[in-house]
Amino acid sequence: MPYEYDGTKYDPSAHGKRRVPPVGNYHVTITGAEEQVSKGGNEMMALTLEIVEGDYAGTKLWHYIVYDDMAISKFGSMLDSLGMDSGAEARIDGRLLLNRSGTVKLKHELYREEEKAAVHYWISDPDAVQAPVKSTPPATESEHQYGPDDEPPAEDDEPPF
Repeated sequence: MPYEYDGTKYDPSAHGKRRVPPVGNYHVTITGAEEQVSKGGNEMMALTLEIVEGDYAGTKLWHYIVYDDMAISKFGSMLDSLGMDSGAEARIDGRLLLNRSGTVKLKHELYREEEKAAVHYWISDPDAVQAPVKSTPPATESEHQYGPDDEPPAEDDEPPF
């Protein structure tokens, strides 16, 4: 099926001007979850998250949980945040996580010489959302994060692990 393009809605000056959400706690919904293999050959869960409220509502984030020694802790805190039973044995399938909401703490990190927002950890207290730190300067043209209408990173933009 061809894409119906409407050039009247294209703003060339907006290209590359994505805003990075400030460090802070955000409510997110899991909009994508699939099992993948990292460049290093490790199995992992690739999650697509979307911030659901505030000035950054609609911003997409990508979070990867590699199936290693830290996976139990990472999945446990995520399940707690999503309101799911983290104390039971289960096979975690991405389909069970879709459309579930929780809270994450975002941090900033450099990826390919650009600052981006990344999930630092999941928070189990739903009341932990706070206003982002206001001292963060507005994003410059070279700083960006995927916005509500952006596609996931291209194949060569995978995480470096």
